[in-house]
Parts: sequence; structure tokens; C-alpha cells
Amino acid sequence: MPFPYFGKDDIFSLHSSPEKDVILWLRDSSPTFTSIVVYFKHHAYICWYYSTFMQTKKQILLPRFQKMLEEMGENIKLARKRRHLTTIQVAERAGINRTTLYHIERGNPSVALGAYFNVLRVLGLQDDFLKLAADDELGRKLQDLKLMGK
Repeated sequence: MPFPYFGKDDIFSLHSSPEKDVILWLRDSSPTFTSIVVYFKHHAYICWYYSTFMQTKKQILLPRFQKMLEEMGENIKLARKRRHLTTIQVAERAGINRTTLYHIERGNPSVALGAYFNVLRVLGLQDDFLKLAADDELGRKLQDLKLMGK
């Protein structure tokens, strides 16, 4: 049986049915996409599988900092509920999926900062984002010490 679409170097996994009518190729094409080719009765059907497992990196936090994120997630969840918004509504308006919103409300540190911002925007709390690192007391003290030394 000919393999017209890919050379032998393209194929890293080959599966076939007992009847030899269906052959499935999994072809590694990039870190985030994998092409899947199904060869059925001498016709090739190509589809793409989007893989997110390569994009996420587990963030490791000390327990006290993880608790801070969990508290922030709980605050976001309470704000959503006070506004009588469902997870579907907030996720759609923020341009994220419900799973990401679930992770935000649980304080998952691996969620992108932009996703947190979009959820706050939907809830009308985007100005709270400007409060992050706004009061840099330690930085001002260090700067004052440096200026005094001149």
C-alpha cells in the first residue's frame, strides 16, 4: 500500500486495524500541533490535533504564596456570583474557556496573567489590576538610601 503524503521520516507512530483497511499515522509537526492522518480505503484524511500540554509549565510556589493566589481566586469567584453571572457568561465575555475560569477561581498559578485581567475586566474590576505593585515601599526606601549616599 503506498504512503503518498508522508515519507518514512515523518511517521513516528503507525497503527493499523486488523482488517488492514485503516491506517493511522501520527506525525510530529510542531511543539503544539500534531497532524493525524487516517488512511482509509486508499484515501488519506488529514486532521490536526492541537496539543496544549507542551505549552504549560507548572509554576511552583511556596504554600503561603499559593494561599494568596487561592484567596484572590475566591474573591474573583465571589465577585462573579455577586453579579449573578454564570461561568459560561464570564468565560465567553473574557474570551477564555470554562476550564481556564475554573483554574482562575481556584488560584492556579499557571494561568496567564492576561486571562486574569480579562476576567477582572468582565467583572468591572480592571482598575484593581493597577493596584498590583503600586505601593512599592521597599523600592522607595532603597531608592532613598541610594540618593542619600550621593
